Amino acid sequence: MWFPNAEVAINPALLLLLGVMVGTLSGFFGVGGGFLITGGLLVFGVPPVFAVGTGLALIMGSSIINTLKHRHLGNVDLRLGLIMLIGTLPGVFLAEQLNTSLEEAGIIGPVIRYFYIVFLAVLGSFIVYDHLKQRHNSAAANGEISTASLARRVQNMRISPHAIWLPGYGKIPTYVHLPVSQ
Repeated sequence: MWFPNAEVAINPALLLLLGVMVGTLSGFFGVGGGFLITGGLLVFGVPPVFAVGTGLALIMGSSIINTLKHRHLGNVDLRLGLIMLIGTLPGVFLAEQLNTSLEEAGIIGPVIRYFYIVFLAVLGSFIVYDHLKQRHNSAAANGEISTASLARRVQNMRISPHAIWLPGYGKIPTYVHLPVSQ
């Protein structure tokens, strides 16, 4: 299907698949989905300016629908949202000016792509860091002792047959304790 504004042809089935994936992931992670749709559109060859604009339109629609739903459930703090909106508006206008300047300079495509990669890498790093921190804190709170690297490797070896020897301590090859049990 031809999209004249973006001057690109994309298979509608791929767009529907992207929409389902973005909808599922945004619902799962509780995000607007704009950054997911922007990346998907960039992969399909949509010019960066149009990918960003389409992502913003998706965020707006998704945000309105989800805000109304969550407000009905009592999960919306309007004061918190308004304060964040006051901080967001100058950022949106700044980004608009920056996009216009980069487009006039003819470098908006590479800049958006590289910034997008860095943004996702930093976001992913924060998520991994937070996960590891929570995992460490959870283990420390339960009094667990971390398993040594060598012990973990031995426990994860795929040598059959296996028997579970003490819950939480990994798999022990059956032939290791078989002679002892005779």
